[in-house]
This record gives sequence, structure tokens and C-alpha cells, in this order.
Amino acid sequence: MVKIFYISREHTNTAELLFKEALKTEHRINIDYSNILYLSPTPAKVKEASEIFHQLVDSRCYIPPEMATIVQYCKKLYSAYGNRRILNSSLIPIIISILCGRGIGFSSMIADFIRDIKCIYPDSSVDIIEQTFTDILHELNIPEAVTKTINEGIRSYRDYQLFITKNGLVDEIDIMNYVSNLQLSTKNSLLILDGFYEPSNIEKNVLKRLIQYSEKIFVGIPYSKQFGKLIDGYVGFLKDNFETEEIFYTDSPGSSSPNSLIYSAYQGMEDEVEEIARNIKSLYLSGKLRDLRKAIITFPVMSKYSSIIGRVFHRYGIPYDIYRGNILGRMRPFLDFLSLLVSVAEGYPRLKFSQFLSSIYFTRIPDNIRKWAATLSIESGIISGKEMWLNFVKDGSENFDISLVKEKDAIERDMMWIFEKLQPLEDSRKGVDINTYVHLIRDIIDDFGFLSSVLDSNVRDLRNLNIELLKQISFLSTLYPQPITLNEFIDIFSHLLNSIHIETEGTGVRIMDLSEIHGLSAEYIFLGGLTDKDMPLRMGPDYLLPDNVKRRLGFVHLDKYIEMQTFCFYNVIRSSKNLHLSYPLMEGEDMFLPSSFLYSGEEVKGKIPGIFSKEEYLIKQGYKSFSENISEIKTQSSAAIFKPSEFIKVTDIDSYRMCPRRFFIERVLKLKPMDVKEYELEANTIGTIIHRIMEKIIKEPFDSFDDFQKRAEAAIETSMRDMRIDAYWKTIINDTFMEILPEIYEKELEIREDGYVSTEVEKTIVGEPIKGMRLKGKIDRLDKIGDTVQIIDYKTGTLNLNCKQVLEGNENLQLFLYAAIAKNQGYRVSRVGIYSLKDISIKWCPSKRKARGSRLEIQSSGKKESELDDYIIAALRFLEEAVENMRKGNFEARPLNDYICWSCHEYAFCPYMQK
Repeated sequence: MVKIFYISREHTNTAELLFKEALKTEHRINIDYSNILYLSPTPAKVKEASEIFHQLVDSRCYIPPEMATIVQYCKKLYSAYGNRRILNSSLIPIIISILCGRGIGFSSMIADFIRDIKCIYPDSSVDIIEQTFTDILHELNIPEAVTKTINEGIRSYRDYQLFITKNGLVDEIDIMNYVSNLQLSTKNSLLILDGFYEPSNIEKNVLKRLIQYSEKIFVGIPYSKQFGKLIDGYVGFLKDNFETEEIFYTDSPGSSSPNSLIYSAYQGMEDEVEEIARNIKSLYLSGKLRDLRKAIITFPVMSKYSSIIGRVFHRYGIPYDIYRGNILGRMRPFLDFLSLLVSVAEGYPRLKFSQFLSSIYFTRIPDNIRKWAATLSIESGIISGKEMWLNFVKDGSENFDISLVKEKDAIERDMMWIFEKLQPLEDSRKGVDINTYVHLIRDIIDDFGFLSSVLDSNVRDLRNLNIELLKQISFLSTLYPQPITLNEFIDIFSHLLNSIHIETEGTGVRIMDLSEIHGLSAEYIFLGGLTDKDMPLRMGPDYLLPDNVKRRLGFVHLDKYIEMQTFCFYNVIRSSKNLHLSYPLMEGEDMFLPSSFLYSGEEVKGKIPGIFSKEEYLIKQGYKSFSENISEIKTQSSAAIFKPSEFIKVTDIDSYRMCPRRFFIERVLKLKPMDVKEYELEANTIGTIIHRIMEKIIKEPFDSFDDFQKRAEAAIETSMRDMRIDAYWKTIINDTFMEILPEIYEKELEIREDGYVSTEVEKTIVGEPIKGMRLKGKIDRLDKIGDTVQIIDYKTGTLNLNCKQVLEGNENLQLFLYAAIAKNQGYRVSRVGIYSLKDISIKWCPSKRKARGSRLEIQSSGKKESELDDYIIAALRFLEEAVENMRKGNFEARPLNDYICWSCHEYAFCPYMQK
């Protein structure tokens, strides 16, 4: 007799109800309950059931019932009766990938397809299944391209079955099929089936066999009139095969219904999780929730929230356990380990290799390397390459003097040692067998001390898991002895890492995916993430089977998927009297509407006042606005630096005027943010090279373009000969400069049309244009034009000289201060200009027309020597103001214009920006 208990979700502890019924009939004088078998769909439900049973049994000493999921119990039986090796399910996609020659992603999809076929057609051969598919595809007139992909999946199924049979292997579904036909030697006194509502055909076969070998059977089925059709197949199966008795524990008139839903909306996902944390903390502090395991938090898509939960709950000091949330492949030790393997496979790329070098989980990496890895990575500008790493730690770069690092010799020696240890794996990356890779990686683990701490039990457990993982991979080599590349091995290793979940035993809040909460009971349930996008969740794209084919074959199709989610949702909201529903209004730029399941409910504002995280509490205790913690820079110590007897760089005057605060931080304190160096030439390096080249090609007269070109070729070679830059960049500079050389030649001819006599380059100039203000600088180019001179400054960027802005104080003073010093030394300066080597053009100040007319103007008016004087007078006025403020120690945030602030690293901490 099979007793079917229809249990509505207002009876939260379905396992408790079934166990109480069982204990009424199972009088155990010797407290031995081992002949009771309890089966449930999920491990979480099994775990909860064992805790409930322990609470119900009065005696402290007893032999518990056997409790498991169907798969767990079948594996146990097979280990006793079967004779083949059980194949780990995580290895199946890898085997399929090897057989069909496709990637792990496609093979994982095929593995799911094979599993579905075996579950739906457990008693059919591959030939019968293939014919069934062919008939349905033809009947539905499925396009040939789609049919071809489906047939490839069926061929993969055939090859897979032949392969595991040949190698004496058996997978989980084959085990269940074996058990469904197994002649058991003993009977269970009581079989309890709790929480099943739509088992697959293979599960029905197993249940049928277990029921036949049990004396009494209790079946607990989640029941709701709204979803009666969903359980009809299961109930029909029981009634068709066994004599049944039906017992109803149904909804009471006051049970929860969709019409009584109350939910809250929050600004974002982080706000939503914070409010859940505040609720739980408030319940705990009030004494309503002392056992945190009686609270469950769930989301339709757990992966979106797992990192936020970890961050927020740590902040509020709430212990928690994320079910199946600790994936080995997402844990930092194994991310660092993968970065090592990827580094070797891809030629030591900068970011991946530095991640390995700085990892604390490789305990035998030398301390000097770990200490300097991040800095070397940021400063190097390396893309990848062993030689580039070794050259950098030996010689540094054009912009990083590694000789200043006192541990330089030790770093160079240690880096050689690391590459020496990695050399065997590097030599094998083009292709060796799987077992060779396993041995090489074991050597690397020992050499670098991966997870070698013996004091931390958690670290030891992770190391043991890694060893076990390598054993699984080594087992693959017996099935597939052919060589593979290191990248292919990394794909296998990464897939296995992401297939392993670490379960933790804790006393914190239970957190799990919505699909895992079915059948569980809790005093408080927090169901979040209920947006129209995620609840009901859309089926992911199926690149194998169209939806109409799924419907005909008995696979889970779109309507069935939505129905199951709807059942799961209403099953959850009826399972607790204390329910908290919520959704985020937006995340980033994405805006959300509430789930359609909430349309009949009422939105309320959810805010728990007076509950703070530790950080929030400390902030409230000593609250002070951010701007109050930022002060202007004023110091008297600068007077000694900028005293009248000392020379001030002309470029420093411009830097100060651009922003006094930034000048003090960067030029006086010499503090600059550490930027990640890309694989490119620094602007100052390019500028230095261009200046050297221009100095050599225009210093002497030239007769023709050929002469000019030969001079340029020689100048390029000598200018870069001693510079520590890659040959690649030298070639780029050479080709680029030679490409623009004809335009430079034409521009030089244009300059010479105005009466050019000679040129001085890189001319150092010092002077005192205003008494007590001594300046120094270096003029890129000083051309003598007739009886006057013109000053030119080279720029590799675009032109940005505005003569009018000079008079108003909104432009750099550099060229005009050079002109002022030159005039004091007896030069007659006619004009200054910026020579853009990007545009091959010169911007003059005063303009070329005004400069030519200056002699006529002098003769007619006699008022001034040159049009340039106006700009020089204005520049000297702004110079005097700047130097006075520098000597007073006034370094307030006073940018020349707001555009400067956009690129300033002090932006967030600047008093000017906080106003």
C-alpha cells in the first residue's frame, strides 16, 4: 500500500509531518531506524530532513534512517553490486570534446542533451532514439541546417556510449538504469519519498523498483489546486502501478495567496541586499530570530547577487552559507594557479604573469619578487615575452631606472630561477600527453609551494582537492593517450575547477538559488531580485533543439519551463508566514519593472531605521563632510626653494600657473600617481627622440631634398642608438618620420624664404627679466632671420597657441619668457612660434603678417620696437604674480581653466572641485 500525502505549503515541515507518521508505526525498542529509507530531490532537502529527524527522536543515541537523493542512493547500490568504474559527471563534456573534436562549451551542451535523452528514453536504444528523432524532425519540417546539428548530437551520443562501454565506465544515468532493474536482496521496512512532483522517466523506473522492495511507502507530494496538472503525471504513475491511499493536508481558508503579496522596491541591487541584511540583523537583535539557519535568502539568478551578498553581509557581521556558492574555479588560489598556466601557454603576458608572481598562495616565490611584482608590472609596459621580462629586470626601461631598486640583483636572480622552474612546462606547451602535464604541474606545485601551509586546515583541504583533481585528469590520460596542447589542457583543468562546489558546514543564514529552495522550510524567507527580466526567467538559447521539437520529444519546453518557475514561486511564498519580497529598480544603466508575479500585490517602502553596519556606525559617530577634511596648501618652507638667488625653471612657472596645488604635489613633493605603463612609447621619450632628430637635420644648411633625406636617415639612427626601446618601436619611429619628411622639408624651405641665416638648437638660456626673479630654460630652436631672431618650440601634439589668450593670462608663458630673457641678452626677437610635428605647421605669435610689418610700424610711429613687446610685457606681469605667490607659499587649488581638472589625479580630493 502506497500512502500519498498531499501536503500544501502552509504545512512548512513536510519532512517533519512524514517522519511523525512514520514514528507512529515504526516502534523501535532498540532505536535502530536504519531500515527506513528517505529520498528527496535535493541535497539541501536531505540535509534539513536529517536535522528534523534528530529533533523528533527522543533518544540521544540511535541509528538514523538512510537519507539521500535518488542519484546518491543509486551510486551507493551500484558500488555494492556494479562492476564498472563510475564516471564523474564533470568529465563527460571533456570526453565528448575529445570524441567529437569540438570545444568544451559545445561539448557541455551535448552532454546536457545526452543526459536529457537518457532521462526521457531510459529503455530505448540509440537506434530507436535516432529513428524517433528522424521521424519527428521530418514531420515538423525542420530545416536541414538545424537537422544536421541535431544529428551531430545523436552521433556524439552513440560515440559516447560506445566509448564508455569499451572502457568499462558508467555514468550517473546508466547507474540509475542499472538500479531500476536490480534484484535487491533485502527490503526496506519503510520508504519515504518527500518533495518529488514531476520525476523523469528514469527516476520513475528507480522509484518503482524501490517501492517494490519496500514494505510500507509514504509519498509526500507538494499540492496546490492551482498546479494540480503539474503533479498529475507523478500521481498517475503511482496509481497505475500500485495500490494507493490518499491523505490530504491542504490549504486552510486563511493561507497566503498571490492577492496578499507585499513587496518592496530598492534603488539598486546593493541597496536591496543591504535592506535584507538590516532586516536579519534587526530580527536577531530583537530576539525573534536567534537561530540564523531558520532564515533563507533566495534569488532567481543567484550568480548576480553572490558577490554583493558576501560584501554586504561581511560588513554587517552576519554569518551566512551560500549553497553551491563556493566554486573552486572562482576561488582566488585557483585563479592565481590558472594565471600561472595561462602565462606559460601565452608567453608570459604582463597581467597574468604578475598575478602569479604576487600571489600569496605560492609560498616559495621569493619575497623580493612578490614585493616588487606589481610595481614592475605597472612600470614595465611589457605585453608579454620571457626575454622582455628578463631584459626589464636587468636594464629597466627608458622611463624606469631599475638600478635605483636596491634588490635589483636579487630580483634578477630570482626571476631566472622562476623561469628555470617553468622551462619544462614551457617546452611541452606545443603538445604532450595529459599524464605528462599532470606530472609537470605536480612538480611546479612543489617547487613554488602552492597551498603548502600546513597550519591552516582550509588551505590543506584546498590542496587535497587540487591533488584529487589532478588524479581525475590523470585518469583521462588512460582514456586518451594522444598529445594535446597546453591551452587544451588549461580548458580541461578550468572546466573541472568550475564543476566543483565546496559545501561548508555553518550556522549562518542559508542562501541559495530559487530552484534549490523547493521543499525547504524556514521561519523567514527573503526572496529578492524579482524583476520582470528574471522572474519568470527566460530559457537560455538552445542551439540544438527548437522549442516545437522539444515539445514533441517530451523535453522541457518554454511553456513547461514557465509553469515550473511559477509553481516554484508560489510554492515558496506559501511556505513561510514571514515573507519579504523585493526587487531592484535599476542596476547601472539598466532599469527594471517588477515581476509579473507581483502585479496583484502591494508595494510598500521597506526601511529598517537604527540598524547600521560597523562602518556606518563609525561614520555616524564622527560625522564630518568630506570637504571639511580637505584643506588648501599653504607653507612657508617654499620660500627657501624659490628664493631670489635660486634659478627657477621657465616650465615650472607655467606648471604653477596651470594649478598651484598640483604643482606643489608633483614638482615640489615629487608625488605622482602610479599609472599602468602600456606597451607604447612615453610622450617624453618620443619628444626626446624627435628633438634629437630635428637638431641634427636642421643645424647645418642643406642643398636638396636628397641631402636632407640622407641627413635624416643618419640622424634617426644615431638618435635612438643608445636608447632602451624595442626594435619594433625604432622601426615605427623611423618609418613614420621618413613618411612626413617631405612635408618637414617644405616647411623648412618656407622658413628660409624669410631671410634665414642660421640656427642654434637646444640653446640653454638664463636671465633675470625682472629683478630678483632669475629664470633658466632651454630653447628648442633659435633661428636668425636677417638681423632678428625667432624662437621655436617643438611639439609632437596639435597646435594650441592663442595669442589673444596670452594677453589675458590664459596661455603658457614659456616662449614669451624666453623672448624676454633673449631681449635682455641683446637679441632682437621678432616672433615666437610652436612647431607641430603632428600637423607639420607653425603657429606664430605675433602672426606672420604682423611680424613682417613691424619695421614699417617702427619707422612710422616710433612707439615700440616690436609687436611682440605687448606679449612680453603681459608675460612678465603674470610671471611677477606667480613668483610672489610661490615665495609666499600659496599653493591653493586655482586652475588656469576648468579643462585642466579633467585629467588631474587630484580631482576627487581637490577643494576647488568640492566647492
